[in-house]
Amino acid sequence: DAETVVETTSRAPEPPQPPPPGPPTVFIFKDGHKLETQNYAIVGSTLYDFSVKGLHKIRLAEIDLDATRKINEDSGTPITLP
Repeated sequence: DAETVVETTSRAPEPPQPPPPGPPTVFIFKDGHKLETQNYAIVGSTLYDFSVKGLHKIRLAEIDLDATRKINEDSGTPITLP
């Protein structure tokens, strides 16, 4: 009598993949240039851009808040500005 041995390999389920990043948030400066970033924080009167190597601090006074709100609303990117 021959015995049949069946081996089963159990594999851990694949971890869920993070969702793809959405469109970047665009900041319009008063001098007309733009900053596109997906990794930022606004604390007080300072915008912290973490998307570049190191930390980039920008005063909100340099940003055209109305133009920034509009361009992000038009692209469907939510943004909260002071």
